[in-house]
Amino acid sequence: MVNYITDVFSWLVSVVTLCLTYIGFCIHPVWGVLFGGTAVISNPLFHKVIRNKKLPLKLLCLVPACVLTAAFLTVQPAPPASDNSVPVSGDGTVAAAGGVISTSDSTASTAGDNLPVTDDTVPIADSMTVASDGAAPTADSMTAVSDGTAPTADTMSAVSAPLSADNTSADTAGGPAAAGSDSGGHTKLSVHFIDVGQGDATLITCGGHSMLIDAGDNTKGTTVQLYLTKQGVDHLDYLILTHSDADHIGGADVIISKFNIDSIFFSDREQDTKAYRELMDAMTARGLRYSTPAAGENYSLGDASFTILGPVKSYNDPNDSSIALMVEHGEKRFLFTGDCEEAAEADLTASGQNLSADVYQAGHHGSRTSSSQKLMDAVAPAYAVISCGEDNSYGHPHAEVLNRFRSMGIKVFRTDEQGSIVATSDGSSVTWSCAPSETWQAGEPKGSAALSQDQNNDAAPESEAAAAPDSGSGRYIGNANNGKLHLSTCSYLPDPKNRVYFDTREAAVAAGYDDPCKRCNP
Repeated sequence: MVNYITDVFSWLVSVVTLCLTYIGFCIHPVWGVLFGGTAVISNPLFHKVIRNKKLPLKLLCLVPACVLTAAFLTVQPAPPASDNSVPVSGDGTVAAAGGVISTSDSTASTAGDNLPVTDDTVPIADSMTVASDGAAPTADSMTAVSDGTAPTADTMSAVSAPLSADNTSADTAGGPAAAGSDSGGHTKLSVHFIDVGQGDATLITCGGHSMLIDAGDNTKGTTVQLYLTKQGVDHLDYLILTHSDADHIGGADVIISKFNIDSIFFSDREQDTKAYRELMDAMTARGLRYSTPAAGENYSLGDASFTILGPVKSYNDPNDSSIALMVEHGEKRFLFTGDCEEAAEADLTASGQNLSADVYQAGHHGSRTSSSQKLMDAVAPAYAVISCGEDNSYGHPHAEVLNRFRSMGIKVFRTDEQGSIVATSDGSSVTWSCAPSETWQAGEPKGSAALSQDQNNDAAPESEAAAAPDSGSGRYIGNANNGKLHLSTCSYLPDPKNRVYFDTREAAVAAGYDDPCKRCNP
């Protein structure tokens, strides 16, 4: 009876270790040999052979072990992927297990991060319509993250498959939005229009090189810093500050203190504001100096390049002094004009430079003072991106600009409606992280988006008169937001709650409103 139990136990051990042999070979051949040897030695047949007094029969016990080892070495399976492994696509981007994610410039972003999807995006074409069950998140189906970062996977409709221009599902290996696809051999260029509320901040990356155009206001420096960090940016080739208004340079001191920067380009129009002083202090602390590039200068950014277009003249108005530039990537062109207004735009079109572009960042946040018909005729963009804050006190974007875009068939993207927006170029086509806005809704100065304290400190003249109540009368009207002075008959008057009235020009100038409007010339 004891021998019977021993044999049963030995067979059980032999079978278990035989199974472990398979697992052992999956891990490493040494483990397979160890478990395989155990399986043979524990087998009752082995004991019968080994007890035989004849040497040849004893050696026979080694044959099963050798055969078993050889068999497992021959048919050894590939090691299974661990649960936390990530598949890698052809261009070095990664996708996390359990969810689709995509990156720009080989930087991984998980589906839970506040990053816009940049690969599995929806190419927009004139004939494209989104099916009711469809993949493309629209302006109505997206929720902008309140801190100005990109929409997350939880707050926007999932993209089930990239769509081509004819609404057919694009092949993930060769479709227009597939990772690593670039028809002209170009490294992909990504343009991130970061949602910073009422202001501008645009990150451009190409082949491991990065450029930031403007950095939002003083309350958005950390927002921009975190966005860059999530994109894997730890170094900027260029920081371009188009002009000295607080909603463009306010966050730059944070960027300068947190990132290594090769070159800083800045308009030479100074302003005695808190944001300007903090910017200068940050550059001094890092031992950096800025330069003002001249129109016509050209610079490289990985596989892309950009050319400085303006300013082509010297202006007293900080807005007209904005640095204008054209980014070129293969056949695709992106135009940025800062807050250039009609006068500077007219000079740009008269300069004889090629202003045609596929993508145009609307000047001055979609204000009627910019994006003039003359400039739009010269640019003739297919897409326009408006960077502005929801319910901003300026009423951006203005109806005149939206009507102009609509009449020209320009597709519009808006950060106030859609959060951060990403355009990706492969040199011959541009794809987007969301569908164009379809609201065509002009901004209304509702007073619900009050300026931050930093903006008020920068924009409003530091005098008691600046905070004076709206008296409702006076020939001259000052704008408490930016210190501009208007005639009461001007078509560019500020929102009533931001008006300060004066009977004489001298009184207005004495109160700090010494920046005359270029339209009414008070």
